[in-house]
Amino acid sequence: MNVIPQGEERKYIRFFMGLLLILVLIQPLLIAGQLEQILSWETLSEGIRQEYEDFSMEKKYLEQEGKDYVQKNCQKEMERQIKTLLEQLSYESTEVRVDFFNGEELDVKEIRCVIRRADGNPPGEGEPDQVKRKLAQVYNLPEGNINIKIQE
Repeated sequence: MNVIPQGEERKYIRFFMGLLLILVLIQPLLIAGQLEQILSWETLSEGIRQEYEDFSMEKKYLEQEGKDYVQKNCQKEMERQIKTLLEQLSYESTEVRVDFFNGEELDVKEIRCVIRRADGNPPGEGEPDQVKRKLAQVYNLPEGNINIKIQE
């Protein structure tokens, strides 16, 4: 009785049987030389290393996203505070902008404001400088980093 078919399928079956025979013959050698364990450890360690690299990249991305989130919310809060301070000084703000330096710390680079008097009167001489000094004092910034424009 002929179990192996004839024709085209025969070469595929012989190839598969050859691979199976090689694996069966090499298995005792791998076990005897503990190469099987070494191969599995190298495969495992490579997988763990790759996962660690993926985790590190994801961590860096999330850290940057977190920094951007904190900076954006800090910027919004400072702009809100400045508007409140200007209202207490009898000014309306049409634009308030806070910019930060790039980096780890939340260091204010510049504060820009466009303001007008709440009562509609033109500002007196030196009033913009008083506003600038007050903001510099509150936020501990040099006055050169604060730009005030008066809208009439």
